[in-house]
Amino acid sequence: MSHINFTLRKKEGIQTIYFRYRPSKQFDLLHATPFSIDTLHWDPVHQMWNEDQLVIGAKTAESKKRNSEIKEFNRDLSDFKSKVERFISNNLDVPAMELKSKLKTFVQGNYFAHRVVEPTVPQNKYTIPELFYDLVDYYIEYRSVADATKNVKPIAENTIKKYKTLQGFLFQFDPKLKVTDINDVFRNNLVKFMSKSLYSEQTQVKHIKNIKMLCVFANKELPISKQVLNWEINTKPSNVSEYTALTFSDIEKLKKADISERLDHTRDWFLISCYTSVRVSELMQMTGDKVERHGGDYFIEVIEDKNITKSKYDGKKIIYLMPQVIEILNKRAGEFPKHVSDPTYNKNLKELFETAGFTEEIEYGVTEITEKGKRKVLKKVPFFKSISSHSGRATYVTLFSDKLPAEIIQLQTNHQTTEMVDHYNKTDYREKLLRKAKLVADAHRSIESDYATINLTKILQN
Repeated sequence: MSHINFTLRKKEGIQTIYFRYRPSKQFDLLHATPFSIDTLHWDPVHQMWNEDQLVIGAKTAESKKRNSEIKEFNRDLSDFKSKVERFISNNLDVPAMELKSKLKTFVQGNYFAHRVVEPTVPQNKYTIPELFYDLVDYYIEYRSVADATKNVKPIAENTIKKYKTLQGFLFQFDPKLKVTDINDVFRNNLVKFMSKSLYSEQTQVKHIKNIKMLCVFANKELPISKQVLNWEINTKPSNVSEYTALTFSDIEKLKKADISERLDHTRDWFLISCYTSVRVSELMQMTGDKVERHGGDYFIEVIEDKNITKSKYDGKKIIYLMPQVIEILNKRAGEFPKHVSDPTYNKNLKELFETAGFTEEIEYGVTEITEKGKRKVLKKVPFFKSISSHSGRATYVTLFSDKLPAEIIQLQTNHQTTEMVDHYNKTDYREKLLRKAKLVADAHRSIESDYATINLTKILQN
């Protein structure tokens, strides 16, 4: 039988009890029950009125009445749960969105009939839900189907997680939010809320961007505000650094460090990631027999777990192996270093960099529990503590950002946009400004060179 769970939305006062049915990441239904309870009486473990409050051997009329009230409440709540779970089990062959609609109708019709008002317009006026919470589920289900006629791939697991996070966040902000109510005033209020809640600029931009995307999708049927469709969104928000990148001098220091054989394997893996831009999940797929040679160049095929869907081609990409990588393979008789698990690799990385002397303090984004919840804040930490498997990917982008066009780096990293490539570029801000100034200098030298050539030609002609 399919199971549901009970939950309260807040920790204080008399609260409505909600039930949640989430059989998969794509299907998540949260709906009110006809029951409410003071949070002081709620047992979150057994999801009922706390039976520790029963008075054993009650003798007074008041105690007996309270015992009876607790038992009756729990009996009715249990009966509700059984009926809802039985209804779900009898309708498992129904498509997800239809099941969600039928389940809501079942609960409302059987337990909230006194609140139901006959609609004055047809109920099926729109296919796309107006309630933002339901819109997210609808969009995920809609985009989970590959459409060869549009050359559209199914939505990736990481993208689903992103929209489910937004769904939960906005449910806390306004559980009754309709997509048709979203406008400039809503945006202003939401940004105020996020700023007050200490969300980073990057997170705020991400939420606004995703809200706009879903509104554009809903605009196929629903009367979405033109204000939303014309929203301007910052493409380069400031962010609290999530990973550290190395410079060329850092890499040379790492190469020369005197370390153990175990850490030498870790060092070679990290250097490979710096010269290929791959994630650790792709890194640990690499083996010598997968290396292909085409002319004088070497390549290897990997699969991006984050982009796997149902197509056999999804997630596959071919990586160019720079000469520095081939040098490491030659050192190891054509083989890659010893494979380890992701957690072990990240643990070994910190030990490697500490042993190699990367102990200076830097500012780094650290996740902490604040009064507003989990937030990433800047703190001073030793360099080696900021290193993670993703530092290799950031290092590749940072090292070659001034040597290769962003479009070429994007082909290697397989990012969807050059903006995402720039997000990984950890080049010092002043260095970026200096590079721009050098481009201006190069342009002037080119002009001066042209003038010199013209004047020399005139002299020779005379």
